[in-house]
Amino acid sequence: MPSLKVGLVATAIYLAVVAIGMAITVRVYDTVYGTPLMISHFWATELVLVSVVLFIIWRFFGFAQAGFGPMKWSALIWFLPAYIVLFMIVARIVPVVASGDLTPDQVRLLGWITLTTFLVGFSEEVLFRGILLRGAMASLTVIQAMFLSTVAFSLLHAVNFFGGLPLGVMIYQLAFTFIVGFFLAPLALRLGNLWPLIIWHWLWDLALFAGDYLGVSQPLILTGLLVQAVIALTMWSAEMRRSASA
Repeated sequence: MPSLKVGLVATAIYLAVVAIGMAITVRVYDTVYGTPLMISHFWATELVLVSVVLFIIWRFFGFAQAGFGPMKWSALIWFLPAYIVLFMIVARIVPVVASGDLTPDQVRLLGWITLTTFLVGFSEEVLFRGILLRGAMASLTVIQAMFLSTVAFSLLHAVNFFGGLPLGVMIYQLAFTFIVGFFLAPLALRLGNLWPLIIWHWLWDLALFAGDYLGVSQPLILTGLLVQAVIALTMWSAEMRRSASA
């Protein structure tokens, strides 16, 4: 049965596994966070994380209660602007990948990036917008649960410090991911199903890491964050009005 306690314990376990995985990539493989080589090694940690969240769903939630309920298709309109910006970002990478100029090693590394970012998108969405958010709603108000999910998702990225991420960059990333979490928490509830979030999260991370690896500039990243912030504020305001009138 979903509960705040289960959500918090699951989050603590998740953070511990990520921290251990980061430490291993630094000490054993001599790679640092954000580099393609780090991602090529981190897939194994992500498989552990996917296993952890699936076990928690099986043991305590059930898929419907963990965010895989019936899709509310009309709510996808809230996601449409963010997806449009995302597709524009991805479109800048496609010609480079399709050019035929990449070496076999580059293609292989892009394959690892694709796999690892999918596992990241799945495990993080299931934990923060599924297990933690819906577990928190068993004890907290919807607004409080969404805020907890948002803050926890942002703080997760502080663990990247153990992967060699400089402190200044880490602080920037915390702000960056707070906006993303602020955007995705109400969307998860409006949609009733996590798959649109998982796919968007996967493609967003893939575009960031692959673009950086291939040397493709992404000036629309800040535009995407601005779009997310505006839509998020609209959804949060609507939820607060609904809570106040209940």
